[in-house]
Amino acid sequence: MSVDVEVWVRRVEQVRPALFTASEEWQDDEGGELALVRDEWQLLVGSPEPADVGDADPAIAGYLDGSEQLIGIALEPIGAPFEAFSLLSEVVTLLVNRCGGAAIDVETGDGLSAP
Repeated sequence: MSVDVEVWVRRVEQVRPALFTASEEWQDDEGGELALVRDEWQLLVGSPEPADVGDADPAIAGYLDGSEQLIGIALEPIGAPFEAFSLLSEVVTLLVNRCGGAAIDVETGDGLSAP
């Protein structure tokens, strides 16, 4: 099981710079996904994909203007140590603040937005 977060962003050109601010240890895979792998856990960040704001959770839909792209983030396993959750929080906050948009924890419905 994993912790899954959806991040809706406006400025996709800022995604990689934001991620590399959090850590310089990201590994690129052939599909454009970035992974930060540790012995006991991994953080996976998908490539931005065009998305319909109508598919966004109502908790964050009001913060979206229709030009967003969707990035899926997964932290595996769900029982990862505090360090992993701290980095997940940092990555999500950096993406929302630098790229503009909003994020939501798919399981809990907790949201985060930025101008």
